Amino acid sequence: MKKIKISKLKNVLIILFVTIFISCETEDLSFDEVSKTQSEFKFIRDNNNEILDEMPTEILLMLFEEFENSNQKIKGIQLRNTYNFKTGKLNDIASEYKSKISIQTKSPSAKSNPTSSYQAHVRNLGWLPWQSGGIAGTTGESRRMEALRISDVYFTYRAHVRDLGWLPWVSGGNDYAGTVGESRRMEAVKLFYDHPVFQAFYRVHVRNLGWLPWRRAGKRFVGWQDSTSGYAGTVGQSRRMEAFQLFVVDSTTPSGGNGGSGGGPIAEGDNIQ
Repeated sequence: MKKIKISKLKNVLIILFVTIFISCETEDLSFDEVSKTQSEFKFIRDNNNEILDEMPTEILLMLFEEFENSNQKIKGIQLRNTYNFKTGKLNDIASEYKSKISIQTKSPSAKSNPTSSYQAHVRNLGWLPWQSGGIAGTTGESRRMEALRISDVYFTYRAHVRDLGWLPWVSGGNDYAGTVGESRRMEAVKLFYDHPVFQAFYRVHVRNLGWLPWRRAGKRFVGWQDSTSGYAGTVGQSRRMEAFQLFVVDSTTPSGGNGGSGGGPIAEGDNIQ
């Protein structure tokens, strides 16, 4: 009699265990599955620590090529697994995975993320509203951009202005590059970005040329000497800048070297193409 009761108890426990196991399998991803799945993707975060659902395709290609050139091919594959390089959007599988995870790993710089807002001073309009990822300035209105201001203190930048050439470097914060009240067009801009974790990409809209290719902001280093290479815009063509756009991402997407070669400083304004 006791043997029968023990046998029934064992059967009940087995059924209970199987039920719990099946339940766990049909709910959210297990820890091991999350770890395995996460290792297949390379999500890009902005400076608000949010995963970006969409990226400019040019920037994706620049990041991918840097991974390839810096012996980080696995990260390049992960990036392609994550984003559609034709549309710039998250792939369906990566998007589905993102929606399933309830806790996202924080960026190591989450407590010190920069605030990269910027604004443009435009002919007859003055200072336009601050932007963060959007377009500062105007397009299709034939208005010259006269000055640029960036809030992030990690930026150092300068403007090339009609009849004045390259103006002195200014720092992010309250300073601006360019001129105000002199009716002079900005023609080009050059950026350095010295944040240890994030990296910045920028582009400009120019009269009759439209949006020019994205550039990556350079990083200064000990012994750095200025040169006039590596800028966004035009010099010597008498073309006005009309708009500016800035994109800051977590650069635990590739970390640096000279064009991705590893170890050295990033060359001024290099465009990784």
